[in-house]
Amino acid sequence: MLHLVHLRIQNIRSYGEEPITIDFSPGISLFSGDIGSGKSTILSAIEFGLFGLGDVKSTHLLRHHQKRGEVSLTFITGEEEYTINRTLVRTKKGVNQGPCSLTGPNGEEAYAPADLKPKVLAILGFHEQPDPKATSRIFRYAIYTPQEAMKAVLSMKEEQRLDILRRAFGIEQYRWAATNTEEAVIRQWLNTEIEICTRLCTGLEEDERQYEEVLLGCQQARAGVTEQAALLATLTGAVTRIDEAIASLLPFQEKVGTLRGSLPGLTSAREARQAQRQGLLDEEKRIDRDLILIAGDEEALAQLKPKYQHLLEQKRAIVTLEERYLYHRDLQGREAALTARIRAEEEHLKERAGRCQRDRERAQAIHDERQNLARQQQTISAALKPLKTAVARLPEVTARVNTLVQGRERIRVERETQERSLKTLKTEWEQIAAIGEGATCPQCQQTLTREHLVAMEQETWAKADEILGWQRDLAGLLKEADEMISSARIEQAALEEEQRTCNRKKTELAGITARIGGLLQEEERLGTAVDEEQKIREALTTGTFALDLQQQRQDVTSAIEALTDEVTRYIQAKKTIRDLEEEEVEKTFSALNARIKTKQGLLERRNANAEAIRSVETDILDLDKAIRTGEEALADAEVKLQELFDLETTATRQRDVIQEQQQVLDQLRREVEYQTRTSEDLKKVILEKRAKAGTMQVFQEQRRWLRDHFLPAVESIERSRLAQINETFNCFFQQWFTDLIAAEEISVRVDEAFTPLVEQDGFEVDADSLSGGERTSLALAYRLALNTIVRDESGADQKSLLILDEPTDGFSAGQLYRLRDILLDAGCDQLIMVSHEKELEGFVDTLYRVTKVDGISSVVRR
Repeated sequence: MLHLVHLRIQNIRSYGEEPITIDFSPGISLFSGDIGSGKSTILSAIEFGLFGLGDVKSTHLLRHHQKRGEVSLTFITGEEEYTINRTLVRTKKGVNQGPCSLTGPNGEEAYAPADLKPKVLAILGFHEQPDPKATSRIFRYAIYTPQEAMKAVLSMKEEQRLDILRRAFGIEQYRWAATNTEEAVIRQWLNTEIEICTRLCTGLEEDERQYEEVLLGCQQARAGVTEQAALLATLTGAVTRIDEAIASLLPFQEKVGTLRGSLPGLTSAREARQAQRQGLLDEEKRIDRDLILIAGDEEALAQLKPKYQHLLEQKRAIVTLEERYLYHRDLQGREAALTARIRAEEEHLKERAGRCQRDRERAQAIHDERQNLARQQQTISAALKPLKTAVARLPEVTARVNTLVQGRERIRVERETQERSLKTLKTEWEQIAAIGEGATCPQCQQTLTREHLVAMEQETWAKADEILGWQRDLAGLLKEADEMISSARIEQAALEEEQRTCNRKKTELAGITARIGGLLQEEERLGTAVDEEQKIREALTTGTFALDLQQQRQDVTSAIEALTDEVTRYIQAKKTIRDLEEEEVEKTFSALNARIKTKQGLLERRNANAEAIRSVETDILDLDKAIRTGEEALADAEVKLQELFDLETTATRQRDVIQEQQQVLDQLRREVEYQTRTSEDLKKVILEKRAKAGTMQVFQEQRRWLRDHFLPAVESIERSRLAQINETFNCFFQQWFTDLIAAEEISVRVDEAFTPLVEQDGFEVDADSLSGGERTSLALAYRLALNTIVRDESGADQKSLLILDEPTDGFSAGQLYRLRDILLDAGCDQLIMVSHEKELEGFVDTLYRVTKVDGISSVVRR
């Protein structure tokens, strides 16, 4: 079972640098959008993510002018989730696949593009041979068949269609077996072998006569060999005895070489041991020097220890007294703060006494001002009445202006929208016209013909004329709206001016009223100033103010005096610590102590070094003994070596004589060998020719069997399999076509070559005579039947993924509604469709909207 989970696209065709991630859902999903918006690119990205480029050009996938593109596809098969990452890289030589990776239950693994496809086929359980130049056969015909590929299958010749369907059904091996048998086995192998055997069997009787003559000459040559061999044996016996004496002395030759080779090694080993001993003695001297230095460090540490202990005592004292010292500082701060607050309170009372005196003088002035403001209040109230009556119409006029402005804005926006539509329409037509005939239409992906271009041009200019007419109407509406807005705004401006005058009067009246109220409150407040001034001056004279603060300050002062001794001890301890730290007592103590701790390690090293010296000296004595023994053995062996040289000289002279006699014997033996070889060659040729005659007969029998029995059997099996598949295919094809069009007068079937045949009212008609919706129904039913058969034949799970590319072109509303039932009958847990038909959106489980803006596609899940 194959289910898609996520797809991530970057720089693939119309998808740009910003990665697009699509989350797939179970059930029926629809990718909807305008023609050319980038829907089919999603399907191409899915196929590329699973199987690589295959038969797709790399330049077709990588976005123009981009250096790198990437597709990441996550899918579930069985119970496991996998993620494939594939890349496209643009270089000077072109666009190629870049690094790939597969993430599964065992983590992420890197793969070369050619190695990843077989791994994916194995994971999906697709039993097919991986072809690096083609996509997966099972995927292409069981899961996703592109729109153009299905049209090609329906329109191609019968034999081409059968070749495609054989590969799709997985039965092409029958045709391969028949072709290979006829071409490779019979014509290239058996016929060639029979012709070769015929040529090789000629001249058999002449070869047999020559064979008898050669046997007689061989017997005569063997008698001469026997006589010469007896003479050579006598000479060889004498040399053998000399060789035995030489052999007994040969070990001395090896012994001399061994001794001469070993003595320099022993001497070198002795010198190396002596050098090692000297190095160990030098190391012993260094260790003794370090131990002497450590003894001096121990004396210095003993002298420094009293100061170090005194430093630690002072630090402990600091820890004990620091809290009291900080508390003393806090009390001093509190005392200063209380003193400042008492002084501030005294200054505040003096200031209040001065204010009270000034308040008495101001009270009379306020009374006079209040009387004058009351007279002004009466005058302004009388002037406000006529202004309020005129301003009451302002909201009505303002609302009318706003309504007119909003209407004009809607007209302006609609006019700009029409201008953009006209510009887009012209740009699209210019792009299509520039491509020309024979190219692929960027909107519908069909091949552009002259009729197609003319139709698209007429449609474009008809839409342009409609937009221009609507723009003229909108221009007239804009002019009328501007005139009405101008008139209303003149009236609005006059009323707003009266509104501002009225507001100024109201503001002035409110200010006077507020001022009168404030003066009344101020007058009442100032009435108490005389009594308050007398109380304040009495408190200042007697000092009876801020009594709580004065008591708090007295308590804090007493606490400060109680802490004086402890603070003095703390300060003295801090000074002592600072003096000792300047002498670096603690640092020096730690350094000396660290060096002293290495003493034990040095003692252990000294003992180990002494043991090593004793071991090396023992080795030197052993090597001296071995050198003396070797020199004595070498002198004895060199005497034996001279005896060996003398015997070898004698043996060499005897061998020269034997060599001369051996040459005579060899000449006789060569004659025997030549005669024997000639007889054997003739015998071999005779046997081979007899065998070739038998082999030729076998090959002729095999050729007859293959032509008379094997090839007819293979063809019969293939016809039987195709007939069986054809019958099942017809059932699905007829059922789904009938369900789609719901018209009893039209029926379909496929012939033996899987060519769709259409009957209408009992007469066979050409499929091209059907309506657009009927032709699309025919293609969709054919596609679904093909998908189902390929799933059955390949062993793929029927509930697995199914992808349909533009399956409803030309469908009526009724066909679209019947499509959902057909798709549910297909039995797929996950079905993905790509279409620009908006009617499909109503019955899918998940909708994805695909749009293209400024050449960049995007996908939004709805």
